[in-house]
Amino acid sequence: MAVKTVAEGSTMGRRADHNRQQLYAMALDAAGEIAAADGPRALTARRIAARIGYSAATLYNLFDDLDDLIVHLNGRTLDALHDALSPAALGADPAAALRRMVKDYVGFAAAHANLWNLAFEHRLPADRPLPAWHHGKVARLCALFERPLAPLLGPGRERESARSARILWASLRGICALDMAQGLDAGESVELMADTLVTHYLGGLGAEQPRPAAAKRAPVRRQAVAKSAPRQPAPPAPKPAAARPAKVAKVTMQAPVRRSAPRPATKVARPAPEPPAAPRKMPPEAPPEPPHGPPPGPANVDEADQLAADIEGIWDTYESEIGEDETLKAWRKRHLR
Repeated sequence: MAVKTVAEGSTMGRRADHNRQQLYAMALDAAGEIAAADGPRALTARRIAARIGYSAATLYNLFDDLDDLIVHLNGRTLDALHDALSPAALGADPAAALRRMVKDYVGFAAAHANLWNLAFEHRLPADRPLPAWHHGKVARLCALFERPLAPLLGPGRERESARSARILWASLRGICALDMAQGLDAGESVELMADTLVTHYLGGLGAEQPRPAAAKRAPVRRQAVAKSAPRQPAPPAPKPAAARPAKVAKVTMQAPVRRSAPRPATKVARPAPEPPAAPRKMPPEAPPEPPHGPPPGPANVDEADQLAADIEGIWDTYESEIGEDETLKAWRKRHLR
């Protein structure tokens, strides 16, 4: 970078000899010379002011503080880097232009190592962001890398071009920073690493190119195969109906059994909403025996046989309404042994 040198410690004219714009350029020229020769740590307001022949107070009329002066100096370095890469970016062959840009970037970083380090290593306080114009200079540099990347990616992929340019920008910065910090292995060439980066990156972009759509083949008709209906689970086997109890066998009683009225059966609630049917009327009891004797019948039917016959008749009468419930079973078991 062309810099106007001023002998350090020389006496300049009165303040009226230079306007504000001239003093601004003189201060940045002096700061750039000091940083390039002795490194960023050599920059002090007193040394810069003495180099241009003015007091340190003059610098604070131009910049907020020393950090502000360094930010402006870094902006000048980014402009110089842009000027160094612009001719290569205008090449007709995109891949060759990108390789040339990478090579020029590495050459600029090596030729201006201290200024390049200052541009990327200087940090402002956490509560003080970089000005917008500084970000604009970085974006202008990334746009140089987008120029050869755009035809390689094809139309309609502008966002990918911008992202790829920033990836290359950050990768080159990392390779150069490692080289200056002696972080690379001995024998590794920073130029070869940068060129290899571009080779692999371009190869990856080629793999991402959309392939031409293949001719659509006519769909093959396949004979539909009738699917067998799923098996339905077999219905559960009906429970065997309870065997109707055999008729009461003839019971031989040791002693005459007193006839008692049958216990009224327990009513079973039905789910149907209709009101329960009225219970059947029990058959009327047999009229008392006439004075002349019992009606004709088998001479061998005793009182126990008559009881069993009455019970069987009651069962036949109420079977359709009562059902085979547990209460009836218990009653039958208790009385019909």
